[in-house]
Amino acid sequence: MLFKRYITFTLLYAGETYKIKTFSGEYDDLRELINKEIQPPNFGRCDGMGRCATCMVAIQAANPLNKPNLSLSCQLPINDELANKVFSILPYTP
Repeated sequence: MLFKRYITFTLLYAGETYKIKTFSGEYDDLRELINKEIQPPNFGRCDGMGRCATCMVAIQAANPLNKPNLSLSCQLPINDELANKVFSILPYTP
């Protein structure tokens, strides 16, 4: 019997904190997981093509004095690199 190794991380959105527990391969990328679990309006409008920047997240730095890194969630695969990180889902502003 194969055991899945779970990945846990935190998503912050609209003043709410979401503790996520998933595994590699459950979703193609972080954008897909966010759309399924949280469903922010207008999030990831280009369906993961990396063209519109509507799926932007800020990856919180381990050191609070450092600025967060920005990334498109459609370019972040669900894998062990997400473990124990904190992501803020940035609002879409046209």
